[in-house]
Amino acid sequence: MARLLDPRGPFPFRDAPGTLTVTVNGFRDGDPNFQVTDSSGHMVNDGVRLADLRKQFKGDEFDLLDPASGQTHHISLVQWAAVDPTATFIRIGFKFVPEAAS
Repeated sequence: MARLLDPRGPFPFRDAPGTLTVTVNGFRDGDPNFQVTDSSGHMVNDGVRLADLRKQFKGDEFDLLDPASGQTHHISLVQWAAVDPTATFIRIGFKFVPEAAS
């Protein structure tokens, strides 16, 4: 199972002004657009199995702590209700864009 980031760690943008975007992408097992190379050179899925997320968070709706800002974000997996949860992976991403210096 994939490891979620510990939100208590030091992050340089915690108090910086800017825009935070949260993305939730679903993809099928083996989709090359969502794979990375692991330390042994094998291609692996860059996400968490949908079934594992549902088990970990006890359903399709949950709040997730943003590792950079400490803010809580509501995550919904309901759009993947009809897919095979063992063959579908979810990648949750946080992207912070700092405000331009004036």
